[in-house]
Amino acid sequence: MKFISNGKNGVIPDFKIKFNNFRIEKVDSYRYLGITLDHHLNFVKHIDYIKKKLSVFIGIFKRLKHIKDLNILRKIYLGLIQPHLNYGINAWGLAFKTKIKTLYIQPKKIMRIICKSDYNAHSLPLFKKLGILDMFSLIIKSLLTHIYRCLNQNFVNRNNILIFQKIDHDHQTRSKLTNN
Repeated sequence: MKFISNGKNGVIPDFKIKFNNFRIEKVDSYRYLGITLDHHLNFVKHIDYIKKKLSVFIGIFKRLKHIKDLNILRKIYLGLIQPHLNYGINAWGLAFKTKIKTLYIQPKKIMRIICKSDYNAHSLPLFKKLGILDMFSLIIKSLLTHIYRCLNQNFVNRNNILIFQKIDHDHQTRSKLTNN
């Protein structure tokens, strides 16, 4: 078992934690279910991990330049790149915008390679041309989808993460007056 400690001023206190006579190891970061958590919970290490993965795919797409059919390249993008961007986006997508901007560069490079555009071509029209969401649109879509599901499924107890339930009652409240 491992734990992450966040001490003041970057100094991590030296103490030992035991649980059922097992010593719990202190670490700076921990990978759990594919998402890297660090002691600041800013997801920098996870974003760096995704950037490394995507840089490998940049090389793959450069080797696939000769394929003329954009639909095939789009499907390859959706199969190789999109899952890495979507996984856990509700957690790490809320990291600092400056951290996410560094991740935003790789999909833009790949999109330019797919569309055979110049290295400095504006990428948003390329994303629209292929019907693929850019990084910030993916984050917004994912969060809005999560909020929609929470509000429309009453979210009683799902994975012990969020407990949200509509309360029906007979007395007048401000929200009940605006809904009628």
